[in-house]
Amino acid sequence: MTYTIKQQITRDLAGLDVNDSNSHVRRYFRLFIEGSYANGNGAEVQAENLRTIHNILRNDDLSGVSKRKQMCSWTINQFVRNFMADYGGSYSHVQKCIVNSMTKGDLEYLTTELMLDAIDWFHASQVEEV
Repeated sequence: MTYTIKQQITRDLAGLDVNDSNSHVRRYFRLFIEGSYANGNGAEVQAENLRTIHNILRNDDLSGVSKRKQMCSWTINQFVRNFMADYGGSYSHVQKCIVNSMTKGDLEYLTTELMLDAIDWFHASQVEEV
């Protein structure tokens, strides 16, 4: 049976425990941002993501609220691109499928958790470089 993009995304997000840091969705997101999906240029993807997070978190010209908004936007972008890498489709279609597959509260909470996962990964990567 061939599933549509919407069906695949809905299946992946159905019953997701957004509190579970070891859920397949959160693990695959972490793999995606660290460059494991990158087909040979994983180091470049990883470096770009680390640079982007660094530029957001270390920007003294941004307020805490602005940093959170930028991290949230970046996280959403990466999460949508993660599903695009798995299932194809346009950015807007995949984003719509994600939004329609979860309650607003769960989606907001998942976004926050993914953002914190990315920040934790960033800090762990900084420690490894020392």
